[in-house]
Amino acid sequence: MRHYVKVSYLLSLIFILNACAFFPQAKEKSSTIELNTILPQDAEIQKGSFENGFTYYIKKNKKPENRATIHLVLNAGSILENDNQQGLAHLIEHMAFNGTKHFPKDSLINYLESTGIRFGAEINAHTSFDETVYKLQLPTNNKELLETGFQVLEDWAQHISFDVDEIEKEKLVVLEELRLGRGASARIRDKQYPTLFHDSKYALRLPIGKMAIVKNAEKKEITDFYNDWYRPELMAVIAVGDFDPNEIYSLIEKHFSNLKNPEPKRERVYFDVPEHEETLFAIAGDKEATGSSISIFNKQAIEEELTVGDYRNKLVRSFFYAMFNARLNEIAREADAPFLRAGTGFSNYVRTMSTSYMQISVKDNGIEDGLAAVLREAERIHRFGFTNTELDRTKRIFLQSIKRGLVEKDKTTSRRYVDEFKRNFLDKEPIPGIEFESKIYDKYIPFISLNEVNAHSENFVSKENRVVLVSYPEKPGIHVPDETELSEILNRAQDGELEPYEDEITDEALFSKELSMGKISEEKHFKTLGVSKLKCSNGVTIYLRPSDFKNNQILVSAYSPGGWSPVSDENLETAKISSAIISNNGLGNFDRTSLRKKLAGKSVGVNPYISKNSEGFSGSSTVSDIETLFQMIHLNFTDPRLDENAFTVLKNQIAINLKNRQSNPNTAFEDSLSVILTNHHPRRQLFTMEMLDQINDTAALAFYKDRFADASDFTLFFAGNFTVEGLKPLIKKYIATLPTIQRTDKWENEHISAPKGKITKNIYKGMEDKGKTRIILHGELNWTLENVHNIQSMTQVMNILLREKIREDLGGTYGVGVWTSLTHYPESKYKINIAFDSDPERTGELTEAILKEIENLKTTLVDESYIQKVNRGNIEDRKLKSKTNGFWIDKLNGYTLHNFGIENILNYDQLVANFTAEVLKDNAKIYLNMENMIQISMFPEDNKK
Repeated sequence: MRHYVKVSYLLSLIFILNACAFFPQAKEKSSTIELNTILPQDAEIQKGSFENGFTYYIKKNKKPENRATIHLVLNAGSILENDNQQGLAHLIEHMAFNGTKHFPKDSLINYLESTGIRFGAEINAHTSFDETVYKLQLPTNNKELLETGFQVLEDWAQHISFDVDEIEKEKLVVLEELRLGRGASARIRDKQYPTLFHDSKYALRLPIGKMAIVKNAEKKEITDFYNDWYRPELMAVIAVGDFDPNEIYSLIEKHFSNLKNPEPKRERVYFDVPEHEETLFAIAGDKEATGSSISIFNKQAIEEELTVGDYRNKLVRSFFYAMFNARLNEIAREADAPFLRAGTGFSNYVRTMSTSYMQISVKDNGIEDGLAAVLREAERIHRFGFTNTELDRTKRIFLQSIKRGLVEKDKTTSRRYVDEFKRNFLDKEPIPGIEFESKIYDKYIPFISLNEVNAHSENFVSKENRVVLVSYPEKPGIHVPDETELSEILNRAQDGELEPYEDEITDEALFSKELSMGKISEEKHFKTLGVSKLKCSNGVTIYLRPSDFKNNQILVSAYSPGGWSPVSDENLETAKISSAIISNNGLGNFDRTSLRKKLAGKSVGVNPYISKNSEGFSGSSTVSDIETLFQMIHLNFTDPRLDENAFTVLKNQIAINLKNRQSNPNTAFEDSLSVILTNHHPRRQLFTMEMLDQINDTAALAFYKDRFADASDFTLFFAGNFTVEGLKPLIKKYIATLPTIQRTDKWENEHISAPKGKITKNIYKGMEDKGKTRIILHGELNWTLENVHNIQSMTQVMNILLREKIREDLGGTYGVGVWTSLTHYPESKYKINIAFDSDPERTGELTEAILKEIENLKTTLVDESYIQKVNRGNIEDRKLKSKTNGFWIDKLNGYTLHNFGIENILNYDQLVANFTAEVLKDNAKIYLNMENMIQISMFPEDNKK
């Protein structure tokens, strides 16, 4: 079940603020939805089980078209490992791709990729504490392939081969995955998890496991886990897609109804996280940490959600956290804010433990002040409660969120349903369907009272089952409070005088200008594309692509030539950051906080940007908020604002990031790479505190205004659920009236190029025993649509080849990434990037193997199967993406910017057909030129000695 506004917990301190909009209440009769009503199962879901206990979920869904999303879910993960199996649940997940009964060794991935299914994107799996999930997305217009997909799932369920040679090869890959995950956050986690999961097995069973156990595991230890836990009564298949449900049921029955449970069976135990009366502390620092944070968890038992009343109670609790977070976000925007960001919420963190939490990110030496500030706001809420205006805004946000989901029901992606059904299978989360949930919202949200919401403050920071985690960078000058000092702050939370919160709101209209209607001077239609091109009387060009891909979505983007490339050296850094400054300032007469409140009844946003060669914006809205979208576009041109308070906040955040960023070894790596790639050019110096001090907000506003002073050379792109005739009045009013000065803008050539020749550099940084390597081949590119496609397709082939060679054959890395960086303006150039992490002792060996594969591409025709994999994958990917508004925004933007001619958007199949093994070889000779090659490798600090 989707609670449509829910604050979620991420240990890495990511805080989510929902921004939604108001809509009229539904008039649906809901008299039968009483609080004691048992939450039903959505009638559109076919759920059942076979005699062996195997569960299935089937739902017909047309997004994406001609696709089925199918997951095999196992109610078992690392928590069930024996002491000598730590990491083997995860290893088994890997082994599923290394040979099964019907797909020996690596034939499974080869077969699926040959059909256009992409490894990673459409074939994947994950292992966590309590679950293992295998994932496929398959075309449904290929019946043979669809049935083969279910055969694959059956093989994973009970027929993995566990070939000894394949086990030893895959162990190396898993060990590299473990190595890849090491760093400051992992070391801090290792210190804090035993406290968070106090006296619980969860502290001892991280899914990645232990290197020594994985490295030395015998086949029997691996297959023991597989035979114990991969059994039908602990499994479910979830199938959602554009198919006939009856046909899917027949396939599921054929492949899973006869699977056998082992005898004797091990009991599937659920491990509690024990309670504790005292507050537990885990204070952990690291030399490579880049910031300080405090997290407070109050562990609780999992709550049942069986009735409408249970559902309503969780909505009330969600209101509390949403309103609390809005206040914390408001504080964070103050110039003297005591924390960088803070968030609260409630989450089921593991299968047997829920937590309420608060998480606070602070500047160096700001732990005490940040913690005290959040606790002080919690106490303010406890004493005085929230205001009626805060409650009204939150109700609008929640009601709009469920309405958006209901309106888009037939356009909801299958993956979202699959995730929902997975939670039903594993966590018993109800799945009543969005229509039923919408009725609950409509009936009960209007009557949620302040007293109900405020009541949640009573136990928000309970002393029982409380855990306090503190993380900080270990370096001179850092004071870290100890347990006694932290306890004093927690105990003093109720002390001191406080004033009630004042919710400052205004009745002022967002847009109050009186505008005369402009004109549309030219109009052209591209019928095969479904695109219209309009020219406004002020010179603005607009491309419109109406669609029914989403029922309630409209996207927009825009660009104009210029950017900050023409700016003088002394004003460059201010120019670069100008759009970020203006975006944080709000709009018109509204600062960022008041703008958020003003738009609480809408789902709309516009984000301006200024890049090296262009300026523009992106934005979106619902159908009902389309006029507000146009108003905000107009205001971004005509009424950007200067807010010294917001500028101070932004500068403080950048300064804090600068102070600690060098602690991260990856920063040193990327900085060195950047300096080399730009050939030490003075206009690409690494950003410093001195540069930050020179940034001027008044100059930033002036530069921004200059870039948006002339709309005549802007090109706008709209895609979504609208009609051309319906948008014309808005275009005439808000776009055709934008100011113009009819100047000729263009980008400047800064003459920044990567250095020619072979450059090799080694960096020694970091505590972990891991290496990092980037190889870059670069040069000039004859910019044509065909050349761009061919070089990108070539790197896709390289991705597969290097995955097979470096990961699968040599076991040298968890993954090799190959991608292109192409620039057209002011000069056409290419960069082919190859990146991998590895055992530092193997860096040279793996680099040599990669370069050998590159040479082979230049001298030998690649096997046709690789061409087939890439071409089919591109065709299938194109089919999916072409049914999205984002695709059309991106393609219309790109094809006009690069003068490809938008008519060629529909000629993609021919581009793909023209990419052959011969073409690849020819391109390899041109672009895989190792005479212009940069290679940077990073090794641990100890290796330098």
